[in-house]
Amino acid sequence: KKGSMINMIKNKTGCKIVVYDLRGNELYRSYQNYITKRDENKAEIDANAVFSSIKFVLKDCASKYQITALGVDSFGEAIVLLDKDDIPLTNIITGGDVRGEKEAEYLSNKLGKDVISSITGLEPNYAYGINKALWFKNNKPENVEQGMKTLDAYVSTQKENGLLYLEIGYDAAE
Repeated sequence: KKGSMINMIKNKTGCKIVVYDLRGNELYRSYQNYITKRDENKAEIDANAVFSSIKFVLKDCASKYQITALGVDSFGEAIVLLDKDDIPLTNIITGGDVRGEKEAEYLSNKLGKDVISSITGLEPNYAYGINKALWFKNNKPENVEQGMKTLDAYVSTQKENGLLYLEIGYDAAE
């Protein structure tokens, strides 16, 4: 069908796309799950599993509809270390992972909660990417030198069959 729009949503359990016609009526849904590994302090996802899920739902919808517009949400606080070729060195750490708690406290003490809030519009919180980045720096320094990206930036750099998966959007405050 011509003139279809899709909205892609990634979260901690999977990737979903909803296809709409140009009047906003829902036409189709596609979903592919992935596993979040959890324990009391960690919440991690395999970056390749996320990218595979994104490819699956995009191909599923594109095989049924001519897509003319795409809306993509941001995974937000998720962060992953990559090598120089954008290959994941670690699993993705999600916002629900408490690693970064000490780093959030450190930044709050160093900069002040009021300063952080005036810059970001948010209260300091361990869930935000900056705290995860500091955690990686403090705990995986050998990997940090190679590179670090948000999950959304990782997805946007993946290529397959000469096509670049383009995804724009990251909450700057995070």
